[in-house]
Formats: sequence, C-alpha cells, structure tokens
Amino acid sequence: MSSREELADFAGSSLFPHSFHSPIDADTQLRIATAFFAYAAGDAFGVQYEFKDEYLVESSLTEIADWPLGGVSDDTLLTLLSIMALESHTPDVAGTRFMELLKENLPVLRGLGPTTRAAVGLPVKESEVHFIGNSNGAMMRTALLGMAFSAKDDENRRQWISEIARATHFHERAIATSLIASKLFAQALHDPSIDLLQMAENEAKEIGYEEFFTTNFDEKSQVSLDPLHTLKAVIAIASSSTTVEQAYIRACQQGGDTDTVSALAGALVSLRFPTSHDFYSIPWINHVQWSEISESGKALESIYRNRSCAAWIVGPVAWDSVRYHDGTTIERPGGTGANVAIALASTGTSVNFVSYLGDDEHSHKLDEHLKNSEIANLYTPVIPGPVSHVAIPVDEQGERKIVVIEDDKLNRVSINGLPIQAGDIVAFVIWRTNFAKDLDIAQKAGAITVVGSAALTDPHVLHADYLIGSRDDFFGAYSVEQALTRFTHVVVTNGAEGATCYSAQGSIFQPAEVAEVVDTTGAGDAFLSALLHYLLINKTIDAKAMALASRWSALTVSSQGSIPPRFE
Repeated sequence: MSSREELADFAGSSLFPHSFHSPIDADTQLRIATAFFAYAAGDAFGVQYEFKDEYLVESSLTEIADWPLGGVSDDTLLTLLSIMALESHTPDVAGTRFMELLKENLPVLRGLGPTTRAAVGLPVKESEVHFIGNSNGAMMRTALLGMAFSAKDDENRRQWISEIARATHFHERAIATSLIASKLFAQALHDPSIDLLQMAENEAKEIGYEEFFTTNFDEKSQVSLDPLHTLKAVIAIASSSTTVEQAYIRACQQGGDTDTVSALAGALVSLRFPTSHDFYSIPWINHVQWSEISESGKALESIYRNRSCAAWIVGPVAWDSVRYHDGTTIERPGGTGANVAIALASTGTSVNFVSYLGDDEHSHKLDEHLKNSEIANLYTPVIPGPVSHVAIPVDEQGERKIVVIEDDKLNRVSINGLPIQAGDIVAFVIWRTNFAKDLDIAQKAGAITVVGSAALTDPHVLHADYLIGSRDDFFGAYSVEQALTRFTHVVVTNGAEGATCYSAQGSIFQPAEVAEVVDTTGAGDAFLSALLHYLLINKTIDAKAMALASRWSALTVSSQGSIPPRFE
C-alpha cells in the first residue's frame, strides 16, 4: 500500500486532512486523498494539450498562453464545489447548493464548459451550443463523489449524484454517464481488482441506460465533449494503464478534452493500483499549483465522512485544574464528552458534539478549543453561569481523583430537534435521568444508542444497544447478567485488569496493554472513542475493536493530558 511517508516530499501535503488518522481505516483515507490529488494533477497536465493538433506529449508542465504554469482548470474547481454540496441535508438541496457555490466562485473559475456557462448566463461558443445540457461537465465534476458512498450504497449514490449533476445538465446521457463514472470510483475504492468496463456495463444495465451498449466511437479520434465518448475513453485508458503517469500521457496522446480524460483516468488508476501507482514519484508533480485548491482538505474530509454515518456525542465539556504529585500544576480543557468527541473526530469520523458552555472565562477558552478541533458540528448553547470545572490530583502511580468545583448542567442539554439519521451513533457518555426522552428520540430516528453505566440504575431506561461502564458500577442487583436483559451489548472496563464485552453470543475479554502510566485521566475516554470509531465503520464490536480500544487507552495513560492522543 502506498504510504503516508510519500507525502513528506509532496508539495500538496498540506492539503492532506489533519483528521485523517484512523487507526483502522488509514489506507482508505490515503487512497481517497491520492485519487483526488491524481485528478487535480491530471487536470493541470492535460490542459496543456486540450483540443490542440499535432503535438508531442512529454511528461512535464509547460507554459501556455493565459494560464498559470501548473494551474488547474474548472474540472478540479467544480469538483470541489460538487463535494461541498454533499454537505447538504438532502439531495435536492445539494443541487441548489451547488448552483449557489458556482455563482459565488465564478470570478476564480476558468475553462468553463458550454453547459456550465449557459447555466450561469455566460456566452457559449457557436461551435459548442449543441452540447448545452449534454456535455461531459456533469460527469467530470461528480465522478469522484462516488468515493463518498460505500460500494453497496447505490440508491443513495444515485440520488445525490443525479441531483448535483442536474443542477446544470438536463440530458439523459449526461446524467447516466455521471452515475456510471461515480460507480466506478465507488467500486474501485472498495475493490482495486475490478474490471472497469464490466462494472460500467453493470451500472448501465441497473439504471436502464441502453445507449452505453449501442453507441460507439472511433477509439483513435480526439475525445469530444460528449459525455459518453469521454466516459468510454476514460475506461479504456484507465483499464490499460498501470501507473498514473502512463494514464496521463495516453489521455493526452489521444487528444481532445485532454484535461478531463487525464484527470479521471489518472485518478482511477491510483485506485486500481494502490501499491504501485507511482503518483508521488512523478517528477513534475510539485509544480502543480496546489495553492489554488486550498479547500481540498475540507473536501476530502467531506468525502470520507459521508462514507459512514455520524456520531453524536452527548456529554460535558469542562475545565481541568490538575496537580501532579511533584507539585506541577496544569490548567487544561477537559470533560469526558469533549474528550471523546475530539478524539473520535481525529480519526476522520463525522462527529457532532452536544453539550453547553457558560459565560465565564473558562467557557471562552473551551469554545476556542472546540472550534479548533476536527469536530464537524458543535451544539453548545450558552447557559448563564460558569461551565463545569474540576480539580484533578494525580498521585505517583498516575492514578487520579476528580473533585468537582463547578458541577455540570447536563440536565439542561437535549438532542431534541437535531438532524439525527438512521444508522448514526448517539452516545450519552455520562448518563443523566433527563436523557431518557433523548434516548427515545435517538431510537425512533433509527440510531445506534450507547449509554454510560449510570443508565443501569435508571428504571426509565428500558433498552439501549450498548452500555459501557466500569466494573465498579456492576454490583448487587445490577449485575452484567441483569444488564443484558435491557442492553444488547455490555462493555465492562476494569483498569489494569482489562475489559470484557458481553452479549447473548458470549463474551470477549481484552487484557490491558502494558504501558508506563503517567496520568490515567482520559483512559476511559480513549477506550470509548476507539469502540465508537470501530462501530461506525464495522457496525459491530468484536475482538479487534476491543484490542484497538486497549491500545488507545495505553497511549493515553502514557502521556500527560486528558484528551486521547491521535494515532500517528
């Protein structure tokens, strides 16, 4: 697998999302980013030869009139806008949002095609008028969006791609080719060994697009703006190339719309050959104007986050006043809810944090702290008064106690009215009796529910999917066996003795990983963060999830600080 080490000398490395540090999905994150970078570089390379005649293709970037050396075209810039539209709540809103973004960004867009120009009221060349509504622009800018959907999520992918494509393109061919191209990217990310042509044919059959089988083009002719012509050229080149650079050169040797074909074919090759695409070894790659697409990091996060459901973390944010056994004191942000949300977001997961802030100085610092994290959305209204504040003395063994200075106000926090979707995870990391109504809201929305161990003694909690808590919380009538009558899975942590996950199918024991203990604050938060990340991706908690949780806890107790460190 291509490794992150290759990013060290890559001029566009600053565009790689800081949140892409999943301990179990890092390869997918790297492949998504590499495919996008390969697309942008192919665009910058191909624009040199676009619709020109009689030229020799060389693997280098050269000056062209009225164009910055290594500059990308509308292909990359419109793709970024299409990805941003994915952040909308529904597909129809996404189409509208794309048009808004298009109009806002017109001053920086160059090389717009006929359909896009017509959509915003710009003049179109007489020779290209017949392509309005049926050019390759929709496919060009939505193909990479296929990576935002799992290979099996065809229904959602088709809905979103169709709406975003229709924002400018109305012809059946333009929409159908957009759907087929997006399927190629969704499937190639899932399975590099796929037969691109066979996959395209399968998607064409599924959507009832017969023209794919009855319309053919001269394989040696320059590639036109016709979306089907473009798609078939991309498939042929990406199927016969083994490196990204080779795909670029072949696309430009064929001629015509070289930037679009080069971009799409190169990106597909990077997905098909994850260990040998050689993209980062291309000599001229650092001469691409990566600064022109500074929003790429956010776009890549959007693609990855869209692949899985979101996590909703409900719990406190607090100010920690820490005193170590040697007299060292530290003032720092903390709170179980915030710690879990920040740690989970550092894996690339889409995280929504539901809590509150006060109006004191600590709250101002905590607000800045949260906004500087990778948390996607903050639902932290201001409640007058101080925010939660705790004192934490830490002894020579790294064990700590928590002394409450200002109690939390979680009794005034709710998820009512928030856009929770089926399949999301809603985790009440610290249980309060007032959350019983919120638990019902989450369950009716179809979310996976996770509750803290205090829910065990709350008679209003009749069921949740996961109960997670310390061994000390299970005693007397509140045994693990009794808990399993109300909770589908029960995870019991026991410090240095390890942790166990119980269910009707049996139990999974995970020994604690040996670590040099500095500060045990945040160990449980790290454990929970790991389980939630694994659960979002794999839809279950198994032995691998428990091992991951143990590893993250060990990393946390080995350092000073309550926030679990990101995996590097």
